[in-house]
Amino acid sequence: LDAKKKESREAMYQNDEAQEKIAKLEMELEDKETMLDNFEKEKESVREKYEGRVDRMRAEVQNSKEEHEREISTILEENEEMKKELEEERSAKRSAEYKVRRLEEEVEAGKASLERAEKDAEDSKADYENVME
Repeated sequence: LDAKKKESREAMYQNDEAQEKIAKLEMELEDKETMLDNFEKEKESVREKYEGRVDRMRAEVQNSKEEHEREISTILEENEEMKKELEEERSAKRSAEYKVRRLEEEVEAGKASLERAEKDAEDSKADYENVME
């Protein structure tokens, strides 16, 4: 009977030790699961934070790109308008140069006509003076 009691106590002691080990291992497992959950939450938080930053940066880049495209478009439109104005000015200059040449030719023709008229008048005067003498 003593041997059975001793054996029973020893089995109970071993059972208690095993139960303590199991409880200790369960607590360690629970602690590690908590740590793992915390790490997962932190990882998710960091991921969301950086994804948010990346999304904001992408949006800023897109906005900047669109703004630059609008500015370039405006500059190109202004450039086209200036080209048109330049061509109009060149055309007006050519027209003015043509008119100046025509007027210069008319002046030269008028001078030549005046010189002929003056010569004819002088010749006529000389003829008149010759006839009157």
